[in-house]
Amino acid sequence: MRTAHWRQRCRVMENEARRASADAVVFLGDSLTELFDLDYFFKMAHLVNHGISGDHIDGARERLPLSQKARPQQLWLMIGINDLFDGREDDHLFAEYGLLLDALDFCPRVMVQSLLPTGASWRDEAGSRVAAVNRFLRDESKKRGFFFVDLYRPFSRSLEAGKRLFQPDDIHLNERAYALWSARIKDLIFRPGA
Repeated sequence: MRTAHWRQRCRVMENEARRASADAVVFLGDSLTELFDLDYFFKMAHLVNHGISGDHIDGARERLPLSQKARPQQLWLMIGINDLFDGREDDHLFAEYGLLLDALDFCPRVMVQSLLPTGASWRDEAGSRVAAVNRFLRDESKKRGFFFVDLYRPFSRSLEAGKRLFQPDDIHLNERAYALWSARIKDLIFRPGA
């Protein structure tokens, strides 16, 4: 069952897809993506945010036609942490990821981002499984000719250095974390005419 917020965001995405430029770059994901202020960090008009808070892998796949309508030259994917938080088994996750990754063949350049480390209060529950998911994503990206972007390591190093990267809920990112994320990917984002 999809939430009212999910349906409302899909309506926004439908409108954005109609207005997207021919060189669009779509960011597809969950709340971490939805809350990523792409305009602030990148100042590029052709970036389209298709993040939805609380979404899962199957939800991203369900709304993939909206991303396809934007005709992206590049698609950035980060999804799956909510599946872990909800206790979905690895076999289920990997099957869902496989279906989603297979459906991304419409985009010339797919950037699969690793899941991020979780805050301390979630580490035992979901954090221990993140490494296995990231290995799967890395391997599946390579098989499909997608680019895998490891964000886990720089985030882990920052956390080990005592930097605060999370909101008080230990799930959502603060501005420092978004600055780190944007710094790690800025040179990989498709730039028209480049």
